[in-house]
Amino acid sequence: LSPPDTAKLDFTHINITLNNQNYTDEYVKFYYFNPPKIMDATPLMGPVKGGTEVNLWGTKFEKNKNITCSFGGKVVHAKFITKSHLVCVAPVVQEPGDVKLTVKYENDRFQSDVLTYTYFDSPEITATPSPGCGPTRGYTQFVLHGKNFVEFGFGTAKCIFNGTIQMNATVLDRTK
Repeated sequence: LSPPDTAKLDFTHINITLNNQNYTDEYVKFYYFNPPKIMDATPLMGPVKGGTEVNLWGTKFEKNKNITCSFGGKVVHAKFITKSHLVCVAPVVQEPGDVKLTVKYENDRFQSDVLTYTYFDSPEITATPSPGCGPTRGYTQFVLHGKNFVEFGFGTAKCIFNGTIQMNATVLDRTK
């Protein structure tokens, strides 16, 4: 038996007995270790087209190991930031829904605890805002029409102006 490719391994010796009195003279080493553990990730949602950078926080992340993230079985390589921080980019999937998100070393059988990552259809704007203009001082409420609008919680839906200014948005239904 060879140990898993993981640093700082501990081991124990294993013998065998068939009568609880006599044991084999030979023994083998059994190696054990703590697989990486994820405790939190943000964001835990992204579009089906993939590309969302997911920050994962946990323990036992090792820089020189091939750490991978699995999004419902689709495996991507993780970017090591620190021993407690990784970044993985969510892959493309065919349809919206929840998938299991786990982390493991590439060649190990054991993985981290499971988090749930939610894929959604990308929102689309299908008409100009109503009203279509407002004063430069701001504070104009308007309605956008489109499809695939989903509210995942307070402060998650936002309107972005000129690519920089973000304002909270309220999703009234999936179309506005």
